[in-house]
Amino acid sequence: MRERVLDFLSAYYPRYLCSLCLAKFMTEQEAHIRAVLVPTISGLEHLVTECMHCGAITRTMRFKTA
Repeated sequence: MRERVLDFLSAYYPRYLCSLCLAKFMTEQEAHIRAVLVPTISGLEHLVTECMHCGAITRTMRFKTA
């Protein structure tokens, strides 16, 4: 599942998504998304900024492939 989520995030790079919107797009539970996307993944960036989908200023993430 991790690879599927990272592939999805990389398709929208450089924009940021919050975990709630990402979970909705992936039809997964938000808790599963948070558990899979740990900050130690190389290329995964977490930032408090505006989500590209819902517009909320919250903890968001993006993924850049090497």
